[in-house]
This record gives sequence, C-alpha cells and structure tokens, in this order.
Amino acid sequence: SRSTRLRIGLAMREDSDGSAAAAGDRAWQFQDGGLLVRAYEDFVAAAIGGVVTTASVELARFVAEAAPEGSWQGRSCVELGAGCGLVSGALAKLGARVIATEQEPFIEHLRWNLSLNAPSEASGGPRCDCQALDWGDAQSRNSLRDVLGEGGADAIFAANCVYDPDVLPIFLETVAAASGPATATFMCGIPVPPLEAQAAGQPTILD
Repeated sequence: SRSTRLRIGLAMREDSDGSAAAAGDRAWQFQDGGLLVRAYEDFVAAAIGGVVTTASVELARFVAEAAPEGSWQGRSCVELGAGCGLVSGALAKLGARVIATEQEPFIEHLRWNLSLNAPSEASGGPRCDCQALDWGDAQSRNSLRDVLGEGGADAIFAANCVYDPDVLPIFLETVAAASGPATATFMCGIPVPPLEAQAAGQPTILD
C-alpha cells in the first residue's frame, strides 16, 4: 500500500550534494515559489528511478524559469527516462500535454507522481499520461510514435538518461522515433562527464 511505501520512504538518504534528506513526499519550488511541483521518492521500490536527481531539478528549472512564459502551453511534450517525473510535473503545471515515459516496472510510481501535478481532464486541463517504453524494442518505440502521431512531439526532455555509452544508439533511436520535423530536444546531464572521457572522445549524452 502507499502508506507502507511512505513509511519505507521516510528513511534518511543522502543527496548528491552530500546533504541528508528524508525520502517520501517532497516539493520543489520554481519561479520564486510561484510554481510548486510535487513528487514522491522511494529508492527502495524504484531504485535510481525513485529519486529526483540534480539533473531533473535543473531541467525542471529550465522548463519553469528559462523558457519564455507560455512556451509549453498546449504543446506535446515527451519525457524520456522520467523517473519521478519532476520535469513532466513542471510541464503539466505549465499547461503542456505530457507523455512521461519509463520502464514498465516504474510506471506505477511515475503515474502517481504525475497525478500530483497534472490538472484533471474534468477541469479542462490538457491530457497528461504515462507510457511504458523500452528503448531497445522497436515495437515499444513505434507504440509511442503512434500515440504522438505523424508530427511527433513538439519537445522531448531527458535528464541523466544515459549512464553507459553503449546505450547511446538505442537512446538516439528513441529520440528519433518521438521526433518530427519541428521537434526540439532538451537534455541535461549532471555531473558533467569526466575530463578524461571528454579528452578520449568518448560519447556522452551531452554530445
């Protein structure tokens, strides 16, 4: 049950900056507190997909603060490797039509978090949904494209999606599957790849 998950999630964890923080229901403020995005973290149940990474926070900040006002209103937006869905939640609150994607085992967790931020369809808000997506499976990629239609997404978002250079080809195939002629793609990787990797010309998400 969710109450059990919450008790488990209240165990202390350490953030990437070294500070201790309680897992569970959390909120992130953007626009000087004018935009509040909520997410439930649960590392026990969802591993790395169950915590909000620094890259997700910064990409959500870009969505909420750097892009001109109204940029996402009514736009079709896809988040790849959404994890806790912080970026998708920010987009939903800013009026986007969101498809948050993740591996099948993490969809329940992602769907719950999106529900914390997405306006209900009954209220006239744009449709926001979650979809299981396996980058390495052509049928799964095609299923996402079918949902998006011929034009693809207006914008694609990815935060800390690629940890292994060997995954880059299927990641890029997935980006291509969701893209159309006018699609914009926004990616954030934190930390920046080591200087040794950059010097050696190793491919990274930032390339």
